[in-house]
Amino acid sequence: MNMKNLQKGFIAPVLLAIIALLVISGGVYVYKNKKVEVPVVVDTGTQQTDTQTPSVNTKTNTIKTDVTFSVSGNNLSVINNGKVTQTFSLGKQGIFALDVVSKNNPPAFITDKDVNFDGHNDVGVLTSTGYAGVNYFYDFYIFNPTTQKLEKSAVLSDFVLTSIDPIKKQIISTYKSGPGSVSYIYQWNGSTYIKSESVENI
Repeated sequence: MNMKNLQKGFIAPVLLAIIALLVISGGVYVYKNKKVEVPVVVDTGTQQTDTQTPSVNTKTNTIKTDVTFSVSGNNLSVINNGKVTQTFSLGKQGIFALDVVSKNNPPAFITDKDVNFDGHNDVGVLTSTGYAGVNYFYDFYIFNPTTQKLEKSAVLSDFVLTSIDPIKKQIISTYKSGPGSVSYIYQWNGSTYIKSESVENI
């Protein structure tokens, strides 16, 4: 056997061994890369789940408004989701006023007026009467949708309600005075009423 044949016989196994090592190394490299990719996918899914959680919680904080008014004699009850949350009664002057004008059947309470234009009915409570039973005076309580309670208006107190203009957001209050009357115009500014002008009607 000459030297060339020995070299050929030696080179063939070496080449096979190198190829086998390359194949094995390549498989290990691919396997390692696949193992690294798995937690990346899991982490991404976890982050998406976490970002969706706050949107579910915000829906449970919505305030539901289900308020009605019930009148029985001289008492008015505020009912919130079937439970009485507030009770109002006519005072002594209010009861006296109701007796004075009983022939005209005036309402003891006003429950169907939205005096601050927020979509919720407010309540007027009869407090007294004047000018021989012609003028009916009311204290108005405005419904607060946040607290779900009625709160007394500092402006609309001892107030003669005549008409409400929801377009101009005004209330006109007209008092009988002498041979004529006086009308006061109140303008809603978004948070309270401001007396804008008065008009004498003779």
